[in-house]
Amino acid sequence: MHVDIVDQYHFKKSWIHELDPSVKVLITILFILSNAILPDGSWPAFALSWLLLLVINDQSGLGLGFTLKRSVVALPFAVVAISAIFSPYGSPLVVWDLGFITLVPTDLGLIRFLSIVVRYWLPILAMACLGGLATMGYVIWFASRLFDEHRFQRAMIIYGASTGTLPTGLALLRILDPEFKTPAAVDYLYGSGIAFILVIPYILAINLMMHGHTRGNPLYYWTLLGLLVAYLIVFLILHRLLAGKRAFSRPGKLWFPG
Repeated sequence: MHVDIVDQYHFKKSWIHELDPSVKVLITILFILSNAILPDGSWPAFALSWLLLLVINDQSGLGLGFTLKRSVVALPFAVVAISAIFSPYGSPLVVWDLGFITLVPTDLGLIRFLSIVVRYWLPILAMACLGGLATMGYVIWFASRLFDEHRFQRAMIIYGASTGTLPTGLALLRILDPEFKTPAAVDYLYGSGIAFILVIPYILAINLMMHGHTRGNPLYYWTLLGLLVAYLIVFLILHRLLAGKRAFSRPGKLWFPG
């Protein structure tokens, strides 16, 4: 799927699109973890990760521009990591005397900086590529079983809001329902208000990954993972209660025809 200036999504067909969403999510998580544990300066491993992403991007038909634009969100991490260039460890590369301050970048500091940039950029590229495909899969899978009417319209507004913002979801819905005659938009607005309250613990826990990295304590990672698992369990329980018998009917079929 591509997104252009008017936020219209174009469906693609590939063997990656047809993979089970849970498989794509698992692959993305493993890819992120594998890059997180790589030591600084592991350039062959980083290069291999880049090659893997390029192959997946080519096979999915997303387009390199789509993936690269989504990865721009990694730039704040690069800005924060600039200070690592001036690490007191390692051999000085050059001395910059700015009058009021003297900056001395070192070889180990530069390696550290580049490793941080690559380590954050690669997972974001993976999430943009594989995560986007997985999102489309599970939104359609759950929406076709959860709702009784206007199922595809509801799936599209949820997908648009999940991968972008609410205006993106409304833009997708307008392709199917230009005059908003279905209740999909109004129902989603009510639902988003309730959802915001439910995700407050997750919003507060967003910085756990950064704390775990800066303090070298993996407990923060496991805490965030435990919170996500708890959210998943609660979601599945609610889905079962609301969808009834069809909640997990015909799990191998993406769109439930009932």
